[in-house]
Formats: sequence, C-alpha cells, structure tokens
Amino acid sequence: MEPRTQQKPNERIQNSRFKSQNEINKVKKYKKDLKDMSHSLALQAIDLIDSLPKNMSCQVIGRQLLRSSMSVGANISEARSSGSRKDFVNFLTYSLKSANESIFCIGLLSDSGKVSHSSLQVFRAGFDEIARILAASIIKLKQKDSD
Repeated sequence: MEPRTQQKPNERIQNSRFKSQNEINKVKKYKKDLKDMSHSLALQAIDLIDSLPKNMSCQVIGRQLLRSSMSVGANISEARSSGSRKDFVNFLTYSLKSANESIFCIGLLSDSGKVSHSSLQVFRAGFDEIARILAASIIKLKQKDSD
C-alpha cells in the first residue's frame, strides 16, 4: 500500500467537491455576494435606526434591529472561516435566524405606524432575499451531509 500524499486545501476542494474551475469561481462569487448583501443591509439598518423617532418603543425596536441585522453579516463571516462543515451550517443557521428577527422588527415598525410602510418595503425585501438564500443553502448542505 502506497502512503497518501498530503493535498493542499485548494487541491482537496478541486478534487472532491467541484468539477470545474467555473464552479469554483461561482462559489467564490456567491460567498462574496452574500457577504456584500449582508453588509449593505446592516448599513441600511444603521441609517434607518438613526432616522427613527426618538420615542421609547422605536428606540427599543431600533436597537434590536441593529443587533439582529449586524448578526446576519457577522455569522456569515464566521461561517466562511469555520473549521468544519457542521460549524459552517450552524453559522448559516444563526444568520438565517437573525435575518428572520430583522424581518420581525421591520414588521413591528411598519405595523405600529411609527415608520411608513413604503419606506420599509425595499429594506424588508433585502432581508427576505437573504433569508431565502440562506435557507436554500442550509437545506442543500444538510441534504449533501445525509447522502
């Protein structure tokens, strides 16, 4: 029996999970797009929170929205540097939960009449989109793990 040669991490990726350089580039672009999208949403949350009325309920909801919107991107970043596939899925799951929490906070602001519904529509759509992407990614990763 011949001894196994050590493969570099990039060689393992190319040999085990992907069929072409094009697929590797698609994954890298997807990861960058997801990170950029979450970063943009967190910046939008900061702008929204700074413009909220200065009453107690808006300040409490605003602080929670700030925490949850920042958590989306933070957990995506943590997932990218996770040590195992299980950790990767767990961080994406935390990110999905934070996106859903952000959607809930946006809904509270809209339904309470504190902020106009139309000004929150695009913002909410961004969190809806990132939540769908994360959910689909988690499902796909879990299916691969069960195969």
